[in-house]
Amino acid sequence: MIKIDEDWSEQLEYIPAKIKVIEYVRMKYACRTCDTLSVGEKLASPIPKFMVGSSLWGAVILSKYQHHLTVTIFWVATLRSQ
Repeated sequence: MIKIDEDWSEQLEYIPAKIKVIEYVRMKYACRTCDTLSVGEKLASPIPKFMVGSSLWGAVILSKYQHHLTVTIFWVATLRSQ
């Protein structure tokens, strides 16, 4: 099999007072003899087609409901601390 392409995906993860981007690569392979295409499995996400990882999603929900912060205040506080 021959590698023909790569699919890149990114996911945002929350580390207290930081936001980290984790990149995942899915390789695409093609077989010359049988003309088939093979792609690696995609990483499971808490919400389909959403780039946020489970740790960041949990921090947003926690700040929204436990600390009574709006999502905007959460983002501003997180970005200022970086």
